[in-house]
Amino acid sequence: MGQYRFEIGGLTIFLLSLLKLRSFIIKRRKENAAIPSLVSTTLERLTKQAILHQENKSIDRWISIGQLRDDVLRNEHSIDRRESVWRKVRIVIETNSNVRSSQKEDRNGEVSRVWEWIGALESAY
Repeated sequence: MGQYRFEIGGLTIFLLSLLKLRSFIIKRRKENAAIPSLVSTTLERLTKQAILHQENKSIDRWISIGQLRDDVLRNEHSIDRRESVWRKVRIVIETNSNVRSSQKEDRNGEVSRVWEWIGALESAY
């Protein structure tokens, strides 16, 4: 048995590496499957904000990206995972021609990156 300890150790490390890789792939697939739903939720929030602005001009037409991220991903508590998911959502949103990205100053004087819905609006949401 002693003569095979390196082979057994190597095989054990190999199997553990395979399990870790499998876990990583499953996690990544689950994360990627959630992206379309998160994009849809984000676009709905931007549309709703534009409608609220149309009804009441004192409400801003835009939403801070950080605030939107925290709202849409409120159930994700891991900062690293939240950033990983949000990076993918942001790529899709910022390539949408109905969304304008810019920097705005809010009522508190804080400058932040924002998204604004510039597409067509439904009359009632």
